[in-house]
Amino acid sequence: MIIKLLSVIVIVSCLAAKGNCIDCYTCVSTDSGCNDPFDSATITSTTCPSSITSCAKTKVSLNGVNSVTRICGSVGNTCAELLGIETCYSTCSTDDCNGAGFVTSSVVVLVTSALMYLIVR
Repeated sequence: MIIKLLSVIVIVSCLAAKGNCIDCYTCVSTDSGCNDPFDSATITSTTCPSSITSCAKTKVSLNGVNSVTRICGSVGNTCAELLGIETCYSTCSTDDCNGAGFVTSSVVVLVTSALMYLIVR
């Protein structure tokens, strides 16, 4: 009897914990299907930590070349351009919502993305 009760408590706890977490697509544009247009058939969804309440998409564009990252993220929606590099950071708060084509970045994200692009290329 005690084992059954403990089993029920564990199962309910796991379901409750999962209920507080958001699922987001996590990938980078070098992963097949991650770039725009997005292909959810090739990208798996990840359950984010319970402290994360949003999914995010970052899109960096330079001379017509786009780089997309989809992650569990922080809330915020902005776009900025610096040195010809446009960076947009968008968030949403429903499961797997960062598969959509939305784009909108903080200056910190913009500068970090621009520096990463310049270092990598």
